[in-house]
Amino acid sequence: MSSDHKRAIGQMTTRVALSRRRVLELMSASLGTALVAACAPAVVPVAGTAPPAAPAQTPAPPTGPSQTPAPTVGPAQTLAPASATPSTPAAQPTRGGTLRAAIVGDLTSIDGQQSLPGVSGTVGNAYESLTRYDASLQPQPMLAETWDLSTDGRQIKLNLRKSVQFHDGREFTSDDVKYSLLRIRDPQLAAVAGQLASQSAWWTGIDTPDKYTVVLNSDVPRPGVFDFFQYFTIVDKNLMESPDARTRANGTGAFKFVEWVPGDHVTMVRHPNYWRRDLPYLDGFQTRIFRDTQAMVASLEAGALDQVDSPGLLDLVRLKADPKYQALVITASGQFVCIVANTTVGPTENKQFRQAVNYAINRKRFVDTFFKGIISDFQDLPFPPKAPAYDATRNKTYTFDLDRARSLLAASGATSTDLELVYSNTTFGDLNQSLAQILQADLATIGVNMTLRPVDFATQFDVASKRAYQGLLLSSGSSAQLTEASSFLTRSRFYSPDPTTSFTGLNNAMYQQLIGMAATEPDAAKRKDLYGQIQDIILDESAAMSVSLYPQTGLATSNVHGLDYDSRPALSYATAWLAA
Repeated sequence: MSSDHKRAIGQMTTRVALSRRRVLELMSASLGTALVAACAPAVVPVAGTAPPAAPAQTPAPPTGPSQTPAPTVGPAQTLAPASATPSTPAAQPTRGGTLRAAIVGDLTSIDGQQSLPGVSGTVGNAYESLTRYDASLQPQPMLAETWDLSTDGRQIKLNLRKSVQFHDGREFTSDDVKYSLLRIRDPQLAAVAGQLASQSAWWTGIDTPDKYTVVLNSDVPRPGVFDFFQYFTIVDKNLMESPDARTRANGTGAFKFVEWVPGDHVTMVRHPNYWRRDLPYLDGFQTRIFRDTQAMVASLEAGALDQVDSPGLLDLVRLKADPKYQALVITASGQFVCIVANTTVGPTENKQFRQAVNYAINRKRFVDTFFKGIISDFQDLPFPPKAPAYDATRNKTYTFDLDRARSLLAASGATSTDLELVYSNTTFGDLNQSLAQILQADLATIGVNMTLRPVDFATQFDVASKRAYQGLLLSSGSSAQLTEASSFLTRSRFYSPDPTTSFTGLNNAMYQQLIGMAATEPDAAKRKDLYGQIQDIILDESAAMSVSLYPQTGLATSNVHGLDYDSRPALSYATAWLAA
């Protein structure tokens, strides 16, 4: 490794201050519009006012001075009509109707504890979490009405909401929380639970003194407890241990599962006994499954759909000015574009070879070519600017430098420079194709022959989970916006310190140790220093190579109101409604 490269990896000292509060930066879909900062409305529509607020649901007041009060439950971010004007009063929600939605790429399963694109935005509407972050990443009550977090961060007492019903009519109780926590520890569910398993294992004690109280105890502080709750959902033991577990769903959410026809559609209907009594407004929604974004957007323009998730960026730019449609772009959603290396096979088992690839990624060209000005930042690390772990200096370590890439390639001593790049041609297909072609051309100039291997998303996920790819994997990750970087790194299959579950297979003892220390360090300043050391290892290992942020995007017709992207981000239809 060159001395310049060592200095770039090891001697950067710039840090940013940690903050528990950070607001998702949202950008209107108008090309070139500036980011909306801190105290702005959660979503800026193409033109118009803030969306209609959901009816306030005020939970019962806390019963003791140490309890955390339960703020009003409301949508994190909602999509407002493009036809509204600043002087137009907020429209009143109307009830009824079935919203016609669409996604690209099939579901991998309908398991209620799986958090993946497609699953969370469809069947995920049948399930709920204990708490949920608002747009400022502050925990708000969901199935937990109030909570009492100990000063040392080792215990949290959850006071559950009463009279909550599962879709089959059974009452939700503390036993359901305990079962759901223990279920995701099952090694046989590793493909479903992912890194939630290790976070569930935080809790060495799970006590249920009564049907509405859960007390979780840990041997060490857990500053990322609400990060964990953001993705941890409650499932029904009776269903999950029955023969119907793969074909049915039974949660407490606003919508009930009807059917999933693989490759075709998912149908959900209104839960009539939902605990937020005024919701949902819709009778239901049906999500059609497409193989490519072009066909999906064409169906929207033909009037067969009301809303699509993650359309192609070219279509988003093209339709943003049309008053018949409304667009949403969330730039700080925690999503990012990433190239992942299989560190268990050659030639990518060689660190210097991986570093050569990292220097050959033309991030600026990719961002300028693909995002068309919607975003302009390219970066070496996945954290958005508002994240506490974000570091502007470290973020520019791997400048595009083909000469340095050639030098590192020669130093690696790799006997073969042939490899493949696996990517999805369904989910984010146009993005992946654009970056794959740019990288393929640049690697060819330094003597690396990279074969492109496009597959559907389900195949890509299976290949990545088994590390059955020879070289590189291109995909998009999420959750980098979480309050604690250790929470993101632990749950990420790209950056996970666990070589048995990560897509990279990276086995670095110091990396594992530092993430473990950060996850249990109660002092924010010390966590900040640990995050810096962790990022230095990420950059040096080049097992997961961030390319840029990737905004969460959506398109809808102008009569769709109240569509909610929560802070995972995932589509929620609880507050959505259709105007006449």
